[in-house]
Amino acid sequence: MSDVTTVPLRQLCDPDRSITYGIVQPGKLYAGGVPIVRVNNFRGHRLDLTERSYVAPQIEAAYSRSRPRPDDILISLVGSIGQVAIAPSEIEGWNLARAVGLLPARNSHLSRWLYYVLQTPSAQNFIHQHANTTVQATFNLSDLANIPIPFPDEARRKDALGVLSAIDDKIELNRRMNETLAALAQAIFRDWLVDFGPVHRKQGGTSDPVLILGGLLPDPTRAHDVAVLFPDSFGDDGLPKGWAERPFSNLVEIVGGGTPKTSEPDYWSGDIPWFSVVDTPLGSDTFVFQTEKNITPRGLSASSARLIGPGTTIITARGTVGNLAIAAREMTFNQSCYALRSSEGLHPFFTYLAAKQIVERLKSMAHGSVFSTITRQTFESVGLAAPSLEIRQAFEELAAPLFDRIRASVQENLTLAEARDYLLPRLMSGEVCGRETVNLGGAANA
Repeated sequence: MSDVTTVPLRQLCDPDRSITYGIVQPGKLYAGGVPIVRVNNFRGHRLDLTERSYVAPQIEAAYSRSRPRPDDILISLVGSIGQVAIAPSEIEGWNLARAVGLLPARNSHLSRWLYYVLQTPSAQNFIHQHANTTVQATFNLSDLANIPIPFPDEARRKDALGVLSAIDDKIELNRRMNETLAALAQAIFRDWLVDFGPVHRKQGGTSDPVLILGGLLPDPTRAHDVAVLFPDSFGDDGLPKGWAERPFSNLVEIVGGGTPKTSEPDYWSGDIPWFSVVDTPLGSDTFVFQTEKNITPRGLSASSARLIGPGTTIITARGTVGNLAIAAREMTFNQSCYALRSSEGLHPFFTYLAAKQIVERLKSMAHGSVFSTITRQTFESVGLAAPSLEIRQAFEELAAPLFDRIRASVQENLTLAEARDYLLPRLMSGEVCGRETVNLGGAANA
């Protein structure tokens, strides 16, 4: 291993700004409030800003020091300590919760360097060894400022960052593609099964099958076979003729979850993924392959946890409510979730998007109040306009290739992340250089 200079983290920060943390008062929902980043926004060394909290402007005004700027490093200091993210430009004007630390790097190059170094095992070990775990894990600013940072010469740093950034760029490209694919699948679902676009167009006199289906199925032969399945008028209830609103619980099989005893070590750290809310896929990745915790066959048999197969939708029902995922492999899940399987035919993607639609309706019905729980009765109380089995099957055949591509991209990203995590400490320490990674399956140059 080559010799690399090590410096305390504070030396790489902007001397005109402080290493600090955010607002002491927890965020609440305020009209016109200032959004804040909280620990639960950290996901896989990125920020997921789907769940937002706010603080009153008069409180936020006293904490101008912790307003993040683009390229600042954010780090979790309480609970799940040591998670890091680079502040994106979209959070300019936001602030931070007190459990989030702010590291103002001297420039964007050093920001990227800190971002990667802080993910290495040596940095993470330092953080956890210096944490106060008396009640809840906390990491203080003085120790944060003194984290030893390997600091080779600029050429070696650029070399390492080039490799790591190339891998992350490919991962991000896959994520953006997943967003496009997921948006297309949702557009088809909404047009056909929520807005009843084909029925409206037929009723309006459109005869071209491709146009009847909104141009979402450009092959004329396939479009004809699907278009004939839709009626050309509406019934007195406002639904397509022949359709009926049915409780969502009639369309799916609802499976409850469970948790093996945490005091039994033989029940844990096995090979069976055990899904909880923290395992919700980021953005439009949709599929979950790996979970933070695994259980053993003994843990499965000794608890109310149930095994589900690939393609099953999982929905979080308590705590953070309404998160959705599709199991990419056989797994189980905790009692704060439900699994949803189609009860008529094999329609996993119809089930997933129907559940997504149900969640949107429930949130709309809440009128801004706290959307706190989902029960079996919830699924019974919310109806869905149910098309024929033939239409559901036609939708499934159209959506399946889109979801298959999303699944493949997520799996590729897991492989890329493993390659990045293997290289990370070796590049940071100078053990290897970027030029030596050229033949690693093309990951660095993808």
